[in-house]
Amino acid sequence: MGYEEVSICSFELYHLPETTRPWDIIGIGTHVCAETNSPESWDMVHGWIQQCVHNHDECRRGSEDRPFPTRILDVGSKGISPRLCVPSSDKRGKYAALSHCWGDVMPLKTIKNTLDDFCRGIDLSKFPQTFKDAIVAYQKLQIRYLWIDSLCIVQDNEDDWAVQSPKMSDVYQNAYITIAAAAARNSTKGCFHSRPFGMRKSFATVAEVQDKVKQVEVFARPWQSDWH
Repeated sequence: MGYEEVSICSFELYHLPETTRPWDIIGIGTHVCAETNSPESWDMVHGWIQQCVHNHDECRRGSEDRPFPTRILDVGSKGISPRLCVPSSDKRGKYAALSHCWGDVMPLKTIKNTLDDFCRGIDLSKFPQTFKDAIVAYQKLQIRYLWIDSLCIVQDNEDDWAVQSPKMSDVYQNAYITIAAAAARNSTKGCFHSRPFGMRKSFATVAEVQDKVKQVEVFARPWQSDWH
């Protein structure tokens, strides 16, 4: 007997941090912003990072004192061209990583002939949109160093690949934070997107009470799970 796929939609109820909590069962939440590169979105990201660093043992332990990869991009600050650098073997600190799909468009990559040039600097206009967005993101988070596989591994050097590819899991594990450009099918599509967002107010009586009650706002948003 076969089974049909069934979609079950459940809802999260939440109230805003600055409002009164009406019932213990309703948690605190924030609205999802329509623009992923908005100040509100970055405030949320900062909050998530602080929650991890202060409340999660594995995140807190040595999160800013990790060994660096063999090569890494120094993204510096606005107005300065990123450059590829080779940290000393004992250098430790905080760096970020980008996980992206190469897809059907070859991303900007380091090869033997460009390695020296990239160590002197890479014009920002040469970066595909996903890489540019990652640089913007980490500058907003005040993280100076960024690891991207296509740039930090010499792509036409088999010896370098043999050494660096087994280290990739360690690179991601030791990164302070990793952006996964999961919605981009190649490096030209970028990390930031606009998404349709609307809010509709409705009111419902959930209980009849005799005592005076204070009006509160509770929000709901769907969470969908697919069952087979």
